[in-house]
Amino acid sequence: MAVRIESAELTGEELSELLGPSTWHADRDSLVSARRPDGPRRQMTTWIKESSVSSDEISVHVDSLQDVMRAANHARTQGVDITIDLTFMVEAREMGFIVALEVGLLKRLAELGCGLVADVYNSSTD
Repeated sequence: MAVRIESAELTGEELSELLGPSTWHADRDSLVSARRPDGPRRQMTTWIKESSVSSDEISVHVDSLQDVMRAANHARTQGVDITIDLTFMVEAREMGFIVALEVGLLKRLAELGCGLVADVYNSSTD
């Protein structure tokens, strides 16, 4: 689980100055893949801070990342043009999967100005 901040205006370094160190970042106009120098370039700066806890509970990760989300939301209310998302990956199984999101957690994310993004991958070997 991670917080992903995107900006069309700020660099990764500027976001790190604002929010603290990132786990990873890539600047706007940088190559999407270094292996394709003639390939597409990023349209937004992406800054990511991964959760440092090990848990299957989303709320535990929100607890560990809430300071970053608060700082980003405060910056946004001061006119900094950024989007804030909590991102996570799910491995889908043949019979499906369930991500349970309690009302209290959704309210908390909304108060932090944070969206929720699930990257879902097919686990089948076919």
